[in-house]
Amino acid sequence: MKYIWGLMQGSFWLVPIIIIIIGIGFACLLLLIDYAVEIQPTGPFEYFFSGNADASRTVLSIVSSAMIGLAGTVFSITLVALTLASSQFGSRLLRNFMHDRLNQVVLGTYISTYLYCLIILRTVRAKDPFTFVPNFSVLFAVFLAFGNIILLVIFIHHIAESIRADRVVADIYLNLSRNIQLMFPKDGNSLWRKDEHAKFQKACAQKYHTSIHITARQSGYLQAVDYDHLCNSVQQLDGMIRLHYKGGDFIIEGTTIAELQLIAPVDTGKLAVFDKAMVYGEERTNTQDPEYAIHQLVEIAARALSPGINDPFTAISCIDYLTAHLRNLAQLPFDAPYMLDCNQEPRVLAKAHRFDAILHAAFDIIRECAEGNPAILIRMAERLTGLREMVIEKEQAQAVDEYLGVIQSAGERSLVEQKDLEDFRKRIAHYQQVKGHHHFS
Repeated sequence: MKYIWGLMQGSFWLVPIIIIIIGIGFACLLLLIDYAVEIQPTGPFEYFFSGNADASRTVLSIVSSAMIGLAGTVFSITLVALTLASSQFGSRLLRNFMHDRLNQVVLGTYISTYLYCLIILRTVRAKDPFTFVPNFSVLFAVFLAFGNIILLVIFIHHIAESIRADRVVADIYLNLSRNIQLMFPKDGNSLWRKDEHAKFQKACAQKYHTSIHITARQSGYLQAVDYDHLCNSVQQLDGMIRLHYKGGDFIIEGTTIAELQLIAPVDTGKLAVFDKAMVYGEERTNTQDPEYAIHQLVEIAARALSPGINDPFTAISCIDYLTAHLRNLAQLPFDAPYMLDCNQEPRVLAKAHRFDAILHAAFDIIRECAEGNPAILIRMAERLTGLREMVIEKEQAQAVDEYLGVIQSAGERSLVEQKDLEDFRKRIAHYQQVKGHHHFS
């Protein structure tokens, strides 16, 4: 349910539909007020209330026509922004723009105002014996029109800001940071570090003697795994399940995706529940995939370094935020993620994310595109130096050291200007000093 609710929150249609429903509700509520309270505006109030049916129809018709026109304008501006974003940053970034909350609010507000005016307009009567002029409802429509004009100015400013490269990169990093906090909560106690791995391995080998392979029901990317559901299901069978894939991996139909370990064999009809706990899709998502947003940043950097765009400053910004993300990941557990039940028995062994794999995913393509580019290679050396100072585990430091060796080889091989090569070697020398002074307990 959490996964489905997350998809609904990220959809382009949910917020507009909610706003439309709210607008219809306001129309019904204000009509009830107008039916209950009869008002005959006099004096200064005549400037605020329409007073007669013809004036009410005119106001409502103008507002409704303007709102449906603005809705078309907003939709056109959004499509132009999506086109620019797709050509500059790549089609994978379209999801981020479509999920932009302000875009959804603006579109929903304009359509909601249009429907509100239609509902109110339908109730205006000027023929005997029944005359009805919804003064409060018409006044509220005028206020909505003023508010929507202000919202249009805010929307245009937001669109102009949202397609700036630095803003796009920063937003991706912020979304990535929020998802990482959800995937690896600091106060969680279900993920265990490698110091428990040997103990659990030995206990499981002694307890379970039956192994059952669970295969994938379809091909696609593994978007999410319901670990709580898996844990409860395995607990009912008094066993443990080992997952062979993690979020973001591509799975082929019929492939063994998990191994269920039990004390004794069980009916195969009970095994379908395990495959149903895994959600497949046509594309990767950021739900349980920490590399998803990394690939978005890498794609932006690779496009920025292409000859057609040639924007090294955007690539440098991507490198900065990728390093910040790696620093955050360096503080998280990557080994032996066992999920325990209420009795502190291990039930789920998920496939762990590896720091060195994420490091390569972040920098490999950028390094390949940066061959012969001194600014990018020097920046990568600087950021790896800073990352080396912040890692907390020896294995992570070794991964950074090995990758800096790859960067050093690329720089020595591709930099032809002596001045650029000297600057690059200074960064490498500084890195060696940091490495020499950084020790692990």
